[in-house]
Amino acid sequence: MLRNAPLTKLLLCIILVTSIAKGVFKDAFNSRRFLQIHDLAAQPSQTWKLFILPFSLSSAGELLFTVVLLYWLAVFEHHWGTRKYAAFGLVSWGVSLAVQAGLWTLSSSWFATLRPGPYSLVFSLLWRFLVEIPPRTKTNIGGVAVSEKMVTYVIAAQLLFTDPPSTITAGTYGFIAGILCSTPTLRLAKVRIPLVAVNFCTKHVLPLIQTNNQDVLVYQPIQQLVTEMANGGR
Repeated sequence: MLRNAPLTKLLLCIILVTSIAKGVFKDAFNSRRFLQIHDLAAQPSQTWKLFILPFSLSSAGELLFTVVLLYWLAVFEHHWGTRKYAAFGLVSWGVSLAVQAGLWTLSSSWFATLRPGPYSLVFSLLWRFLVEIPPRTKTNIGGVAVSEKMVTYVIAAQLLFTDPPSTITAGTYGFIAGILCSTPTLRLAKVRIPLVAVNFCTKHVLPLIQTNNQDVLVYQPIQQLVTEMANGGR
């Protein structure tokens, strides 16, 4: 699945490393658990933290479910190509932040928490998965037709409820971002990464993450885990 999905592979590497490091060195981090929007409003110099926020997770459960979902949703990088996939991720992240900021102006107590993790990417892709990916097989359970896609929805629901309400709101922002990014009138789906950046990454970053024999040691456990979870859900 990851052989032709270099960006997903890179994201998984970064998320795994940063999340594990965050867990090991948690005492070195600020005692406040999550970044708040009003912190950024009071100290604009802290805005840089927004750019590292999507690349770490706060619990083992979040890490497990996020890795599984990103692995499954790599089908979009295969279908779209890495350039469009990267643009979609950046735009959905920006839209998700804008949605949260707008809601925060209405109720600062409910929507202030900036939850760490790639929730905007995962749940915006989940919207596309819902409307664009047809089920391959269907099983009748108690008179109800259930497809293999249900396993993905169950994993997504588990991620949403790992630490409510902040995980639920973060996932909701991402889902709304996915809907907005898919709306033809907004033309957000037409955004692309500049060719200069594409050429730079192709030349300097891609060789570092290209598939080789060592990938078997790194990604085979993920593939086995995802396969076992999928088979267990059928």
